Amino acid sequence: MKSKESLTKRRIDGLQYQADGENTFIAWDSEMEGFGVRVYPSGKKSYCIAYQTGGRKRFMTIGKAGRITVSQAKEIAQKR
Repeated sequence: MKSKESLTKRRIDGLQYQADGENTFIAWDSEMEGFGVRVYPSGKKSYCIAYQTGGRKRFMTIGKAGRITVSQAKEIAQKR
């Protein structure tokens, strides 16, 4: 399941895993294409970016939510 709104600390704190256990749940940011927060079944959250290489979709983890802020994660994502 995928959701798209602007990512804020408040929204990220309220996110819960919403998939079937085999699929990932990523809440995408509406302001920055390819930037999102991956929510794991354990409840942990990590910032990630999606990109394509060789015709395949890939994901890169930027950092854990709570250890870095949304702004810091966006800055890292822009550099990548």
